[in-house]
Amino acid sequence: MNHEIKDFLVYIIELCSQEFFNGDKSITYQVLKKHGLLDFYKDTYDTSHTLSSGYILEEIQAKIFS
Repeated sequence: MNHEIKDFLVYIIELCSQEFFNGDKSITYQVLKKHGLLDFYKDTYDTSHTLSSGYILEEIQAKIFS
């Protein structure tokens, strides 16, 4: 995994931790990992890194909390 993909995954963790988990990045990481979302965003980096933060949050919310 290259540096750009790692940075993107850290960005997703930070974004979700602020939105859904009161800033707790450890819990955020565990939840995203459990639901396969980190692997999903790693595997689809070529397109997913172009999405808006709002879209990513909506997508993650639908997959985790629905």
